[in-house]
Amino acid sequence: MIEVYEYFAATDDIAAAAAIRCEAASLGLPSIGMVVGIDPVLQLARLESLLRGVDFEVVVGGPRWCVPIASLERSRGPSVVTVTDCLRNSLAAVDDPTFRRTAELWARARRSGTTNVDCRVPALAGFLCDLVRLAREAAASDRHLYCWMSR
Repeated sequence: MIEVYEYFAATDDIAAAAAIRCEAASLGLPSIGMVVGIDPVLQLARLESLLRGVDFEVVVGGPRWCVPIASLERSRGPSVVTVTDCLRNSLAAVDDPTFRRTAELWARARRSGTTNVDCRVPALAGFLCDLVRLAREAAASDRHLYCWMSR
């Protein structure tokens, strides 16, 4: 089964929950569109761990790490989850050398895991560029990041 994700920004959980039934971009919410295989549960936690220089367990133990705010089905249906403000802020402030180093480390970590997603640095760097742009836009407009996901 293909896992599809849409990362987007919204002012609060209520506004983000509205994206459960349609693409966030169709609601006028800033979005990077649909991506395949880059889930917030593990992949963005690894990314945040690398960017912040903290253990993975610190990230997943955070109070807003992947908090479900909307769901259509209890088991495997579409849902909307939070993306931490720590990750948003880290992405918004990332400089070029840190970006390059993080993209390489993240690609290496993804290659060692079990994933069917393209783990080459250029492929992940493209996604990261889009996510950095979204994070900067969200931070500048006092919005939070979210992820719509369907598994």
